[in-house]
Amino acid sequence: MPIVGKIKDEISKAGQRSLGIDDVRFKLDAALGKLDLALQKLGRIESLEAEMARIDDRITGEAARINDQINNLKFFLTWYSNRVEPWFWTGNFTLSDPEEELAGLLFTFLPGSVLLTVGPENSNFAKAAAESGYEVHYLAPPNNAALLGVKTSLDRIDFVNITRENVDAGLLSALDSIQPSVIQIEFADDNALSAHDRVQRKAPVPAPDIIKELRKQGYYWSVIIFRTEVEGFIRMGTNLASIPDNAWGTIVFFRDHQLFLKAFHWCKTTLPRYRAARLAT
Repeated sequence: MPIVGKIKDEISKAGQRSLGIDDVRFKLDAALGKLDLALQKLGRIESLEAEMARIDDRITGEAARINDQINNLKFFLTWYSNRVEPWFWTGNFTLSDPEEELAGLLFTFLPGSVLLTVGPENSNFAKAAAESGYEVHYLAPPNNAALLGVKTSLDRIDFVNITRENVDAGLLSALDSIQPSVIQIEFADDNALSAHDRVQRKAPVPAPDIIKELRKQGYYWSVIIFRTEVEGFIRMGTNLASIPDNAWGTIVFFRDHQLFLKAFHWCKTTLPRYRAARLAT
């Protein structure tokens, strides 16, 4: 074969090989394009799966919350429909000491049984609480360090009772670190105290300031049980911003609305209700 023919033959073969390489490259580019599209779709699928998982978690959490609310409502309605007997659970209700009876009722519904009283150990309330089943602890004199020390030594505190003469701003602020289910604080309008008492007792934090501070801490609901010199019976009120004139008694604060309702329903069937006058317009 002439040399020229051989050269032409080699050139033809090289061209064919080049066309084959171009075809492979084209197919490879097409395959890479498809792979890129597949990866993009896979990324979108993974993103959708993650979003679906988040939605499923939210649905599960919301369903659990709603279920808890339904169970709480069923529990409350069951209690409410059978409320007559528990309201007089001790069998020896005395109208002169409804605070002791109310504490006994609340004992049934509290998560624990630890009661801390800030005041004298020989108080009638502390004795009645112990007889109701509370594990009673005492703190005197009140101060922030002592209160935090009691908190450290106990797993939880369910009920705090503070006598009038032991109320101070520091103690009220320190309660936020404990967050008991119930806080009961004694009060007295200065006009309801004798001159001797006004001299002997240190000036307490005014009741409106106590209410305002505890509402800041999440105690939005309260029951007030009070007496006056001009009336021969004990009254109750709820969620007042202040106290009635010339009155003394206790304010019981709650963080949980259902627990407050139990106290409210007990009090409203036991004591005459006080309603605050409308604000002037």
